Amino acid sequence: RIGVIGTSATIRSGSYEERLHRMNADFRVFARACPMFVPLVENGYVEPGDPVTAAIARQYLTPLREDEVDTLILGCTHYPLIAPAIAGVMGPEVTLIDTGREGALLARRRLTELGLLAPAGQTGGAEYYVSDEPEGLLPFIRLFVGGDERGPVTRVAIDNY
Repeated sequence: RIGVIGTSATIRSGSYEERLHRMNADFRVFARACPMFVPLVENGYVEPGDPVTAAIARQYLTPLREDEVDTLILGCTHYPLIAPAIAGVMGPEVTLIDTGREGALLARRRLTELGLLAPAGQTGGAEYYVSDEPEGLLPFIRLFVGGDERGPVTRVAIDNY
């Protein structure tokens, strides 16, 4: 019993359900759009115990809790930043899956297999590509990457992709 939460567009796309059912047709998948989570994160409502975030999490996630999901896929890059609020609603018996973290682990495994992973201790750089204006995004970069804001921030025209 797998829950999937994401933005309205992500949930409408059905991409998670489609992929999960290709993996195993017996999976029971319950998807729910949680569009207010993004502005909560972008406006700094990320502290554990924040009453606003907790109230919205209860509103969105109670139906998934009632569906008795045992796994919840956080299908948006913003959602792991409020994972404590999400976990607080879902309970300790529900495993949260951070898709960004899982993607990074997969990339690491693949780079290792190809012999392309940088040697231990070697530091790299960072470049950030955003769909919004780069000015004023430094606090968000710090929030998402834990304070490592080095590197240029470039705006991309998302409509081109």
